Amino acid sequence: MNTFASATIISFYGMYAIVDVETTGGSAKTDRIAEIAIYRYDGERIVDSFVSLINPEVKMPPFVSKLTGITNAMLEKAPRFADVAERIAQITHDAVFVAHNVDFDYAYVRSEFKRLGHVFERRRLCTVNLSRHILPGFQSYSLGNLCRDLQIPLHDRHRAGGDALATTYLFELLLKSDKEQVIQQHLDKSNLYKLLPPGLPPQTVEHLPEETGVFYFHDQSGKVIFVGKSADMKRRILLYLQPAAGSKGKHQKIVQKTHHISYQETGSELIAQLLELYEISKLKPAYNRESATRKHRFGIYKYSNTGGYWCLQVKKLTKAMPLIGFAKEEYALKSLRKKAEEFALCTRLCGFEPDGQDTTAECTGYLLKICKGACIGAEKTTTYNERVKKAVSEWDLPADNFFILGEGRTNTEKSVVQIEGARFVGFGFYEPEFVQSTADIKNCIKPIAIANQTEAMKLVKAYLKNNRLDKILRNQNT
Repeated sequence: MNTFASATIISFYGMYAIVDVETTGGSAKTDRIAEIAIYRYDGERIVDSFVSLINPEVKMPPFVSKLTGITNAMLEKAPRFADVAERIAQITHDAVFVAHNVDFDYAYVRSEFKRLGHVFERRRLCTVNLSRHILPGFQSYSLGNLCRDLQIPLHDRHRAGGDALATTYLFELLLKSDKEQVIQQHLDKSNLYKLLPPGLPPQTVEHLPEETGVFYFHDQSGKVIFVGKSADMKRRILLYLQPAAGSKGKHQKIVQKTHHISYQETGSELIAQLLELYEISKLKPAYNRESATRKHRFGIYKYSNTGGYWCLQVKKLTKAMPLIGFAKEEYALKSLRKKAEEFALCTRLCGFEPDGQDTTAECTGYLLKICKGACIGAEKTTTYNERVKKAVSEWDLPADNFFILGEGRTNTEKSVVQIEGARFVGFGFYEPEFVQSTADIKNCIKPIAIANQTEAMKLVKAYLKNNRLDKILRNQNT
């Protein structure tokens, strides 16, 4: 490697463990490491390295094998993570954990140690974020594209050793190009124990979990003054508590008044979102302000007219659950109009012209040859309704009664969210080996009385849309 980093830089920044992992899938909680590479780098040269396949003790999916070239046969005789954990702990000890998209690699290493009953905690730096600040102007900051544009050698793409070595070359270039001390600024941010509120002892945050959940800031009397959620509670809490330069107002008061922190692990990000919504509504913490977007006053409703056609309508919220809620009527109308244009829906049956029950009058859209004639019965109800179904699919539910099964608080546990009558009922946790039926799952549910059901179901629908790993279990026993 080039040795352009000065001795001043070396002593100033310290030691780095530059890491890349190849895995069996996309979830650090359920998937495993199949290969790991670590280069210990002192700012001038690589002083130690460890590269190894890892037997993940599960089968490698075909699409991952195709991407990486790592086969099940190659992994059979590879060491298990438990066999190399001590070596990994040793080579990363007292070093900053560096990776390209560091949260991904760090999450997998941390999870593997957690399975062994150990805590893995390192300060970390992301070469994606550093590159964006130190080397602005590139169209893409993927490792492959950066290496191509910067003429950095990259061999064995999508193998841990090749990717980690290329990341080391990239990091060396970042050190050389860092005129504004961006790396030091990021290191200061990662050293989140540096500055804590005067009333909060360091040991209070030392053992906070780096897990998904909801956390509570308490004042000196024990009253909850702030509620938050995060996929990494420890890091988010420490970020909240840093007295940022020039900070004032709410943030400064939270920092000054926090004397104790409590938390609830949820495993599931959806449960964290729903629990946060419930706790803010129930506790009304002084420094949580309910978002204006959560104060829904209007909704888009779906109903069937006398001709059997599905109609959509914007109106003020009623006791009935809307497909989706909005703070303002204009937002709802704009969203519905966009759907009508995209899916060639009848403007009368979408409530833009009175009225949806009239099956004899042509709508404006039909006269303009946009509507296909549902307004006058010229289009089959099944054909039109199928188009409406597609239009509102992101707002609709898979069923009125179902469970969402997701990640739990441990590797063996599952979480469950219950939806009944198109409303959020509650959540719970269970061990799959002890559950035989939907009745057993239902017995695990802890009822949560969320008043803002429109917002709760909006969270549920958004989560279902963006998280394909969750399993939907229809519940017919209600």
